[in-house]
Amino acid sequence: MKNKYKILVVLLLLLLSVDCGLWTVDSSASSIQYPAPSIGVLIIAHGSPNKDWCEPIRETVKNIKLPYPVELGFLEFVPEQTIHKAVEKLNKKGVKKIIGVPLFISSYSDHIQEIGYILGLRDKLLGTNLTQVNTDAKIILTKAMDDHPLVAHILADRIVGLVSNPEDETAIIVVHGSMDEKDFTGWKNSLSSLTEQVRIILKYEMRASIKIKKVKYAFIHINKELHPELTVKTVVKESSNPIIIPLMVSEGFFTKTHIPKLLKNLTYAYNGKALTPHPNVAKWIEVSVRCAIGQEKYGILVIDHGSKDKVRLEAIKDHPLLAQIILERANKLSKKPEEEILVFIHPGSSKYTETCDIYAQSLRKQLKVLSNFKDIRYGFLHQNMRRVVEDAVAEGSVIVIPLLIGPSKYYSQEYIPTQIKGLDYAYDGKALLPDTKVARWIELTALNQIKEILPILIYDEDNLLEISIEDVAKYHGDICPCVVVAFRATQLAISRLWGDKIPKRGDFKIIYAHPSDGHKDTFEYITRAKDDDLLVRPPKGIGDITKDNYTYTFTRKSTGDSITLKVKEEIFEEGFFELRKKHKTKTATKEEEKTFQLDKEELKEKFMYLPAEEIFEAIIKIGDYNGFNPDA
Repeated sequence: MKNKYKILVVLLLLLLSVDCGLWTVDSSASSIQYPAPSIGVLIIAHGSPNKDWCEPIRETVKNIKLPYPVELGFLEFVPEQTIHKAVEKLNKKGVKKIIGVPLFISSYSDHIQEIGYILGLRDKLLGTNLTQVNTDAKIILTKAMDDHPLVAHILADRIVGLVSNPEDETAIIVVHGSMDEKDFTGWKNSLSSLTEQVRIILKYEMRASIKIKKVKYAFIHINKELHPELTVKTVVKESSNPIIIPLMVSEGFFTKTHIPKLLKNLTYAYNGKALTPHPNVAKWIEVSVRCAIGQEKYGILVIDHGSKDKVRLEAIKDHPLLAQIILERANKLSKKPEEEILVFIHPGSSKYTETCDIYAQSLRKQLKVLSNFKDIRYGFLHQNMRRVVEDAVAEGSVIVIPLLIGPSKYYSQEYIPTQIKGLDYAYDGKALLPDTKVARWIELTALNQIKEILPILIYDEDNLLEISIEDVAKYHGDICPCVVVAFRATQLAISRLWGDKIPKRGDFKIIYAHPSDGHKDTFEYITRAKDDDLLVRPPKGIGDITKDNYTYTFTRKSTGDSITLKVKEEIFEEGFFELRKKHKTKTATKEEEKTFQLDKEELKEKFMYLPAEEIFEAIIKIGDYNGFNPDA
């Protein structure tokens, strides 16, 4: 199957950049719905004869949370843990694809070329006696750390630990660099990006804004004739109250000896902390692996408004998650909601006035259902904001919530307060970010655009069938959460128990714990299992539906292999099952019923669009083995 590269354009008006660059991509994958069982992860670090340098790397690898076997190999200096030995371990685990992640600062390091040769991604490498690994697995090598945002956040954290008078201090990021001018350009571009990211993070993303005077960079290895202004000593000498931040993977010779030697007789703040063991390093590895696996076919482009003040909001429109954010902001300001009027300020648009009004009306209706406020009203930022607030103040206490994506000092602290000056209202000026529901909206919006739950291929005797979730929905009556989760569970079970082979109807035995028609109809329609091959067994001692009912055991009868899948607890909204019980017994209040319906719809979206490894925990039984399988 050829790759169908797609870009999902998510018009959320903030800037988000996640770099998933790959050396090479594998076009053999047939689905992004769940990771292949034959994937292995190879973390590659430089290595050092100093065990203190290697240990933070090992600890970082231990903290990686991925559903694949992970091995660490060092390029040199660690003969007991080489790249070759790591690949051999992955070979023994039967992996068919290896995601190699170089734990190096720059993709323009000479060592990246060496790693490419060792992994068989380069045919030649002059002046080396390195040998290539022996494996039949397809190897993908991701980019190094470069200017990834997670790296920028680590550097910002390191600066916070040293800063004392930021407006008169200069942070200087010190990095290896390269004597090769072509490679040096790559290093310089990454550092230019990183320093700007760090400056923005310090100023806008910290709990207390840190307005540091400047963020600069300097190189240890550099052509001093071509770039004398970028040597470590020159940059430090020309900076006021310098704070030195080493951009190194681990602490060792460079952080403890070489950098202090370069700065001899100079005054500066420095603690020598490297990137590891910061938790963002493990997160970066996880992101790199997921990008290599899942983003081979799909990319997500999140577009910012592009101005200094992120105030436009056409894209989020009237999504229920936006209504929930507004309500949560208002509840924090509320004292007696039944006596208060909630007014939200919509950015509006001079060009799409009618469209904005439709979305604002929709949000108002949702908020009226979800809340106990006396009334819900809205105004537009540049049109009728003051009049709406004035009218509301005349009728009761007023809470004003601005719909701003990110914190904007001009709009939230100057423009809006000035426009409604002299009126009595409650207001905190907070924006939608950093509420996690915005990130959730991005995920759901992007995944909803993909709209691909791939069909299940299955033989009915000699006839090859292609069964889609829409086919199951016609049989059951609709696409409800039970139908979706049962379909996704069946997909995952087939991929684990049959691998690349196509199963046959009659080779399934399914035991499930949720006594719903949606589950029964889905399993029955796909597999034609019945009687003793399709059994519902709710957990003992549980009368009401709980997370434990979302448990499924699939057995491949011809081999005896089986897999048990359990939906992860975090998939369900807090209080979901209590609301479900009230819904079923018709004891839910109007507000509780609406909340339940919203949670139920979001649950269906999660079942539809989240990667399978984020939905299910898997326990596999093959032969005499019975326990958790990290590859399941």
